Amino acid sequence: MIDMLFASYVILLLVATLGALHAWHKNLGTDMAFGRVSITDILRGLESWRSGYAIQDAFPFLDAERREFIMTGTTPEMWNIMFPESIE
Repeated sequence: MIDMLFASYVILLLVATLGALHAWHKNLGTDMAFGRVSITDILRGLESWRSGYAIQDAFPFLDAERREFIMTGTTPEMWNIMFPESIE
């Protein structure tokens, strides 16, 4: 059950009753679990990023995969398909 919805210019944040964050990227229609992350921190990070901060500075509490998802909507699975480790 979803008890809160927050929309930003890039992602829609869904907070389940257990407190885990799930994000849906509007541009690609992809989604990714963010785990137990503060919505306030995400919204502050979005504002900092939109103001010109580098993504890693705006979201130091997120790993590179989640920052990539915010920027492009690309999930780790999609990244692995586009850029496999070994090219034969």
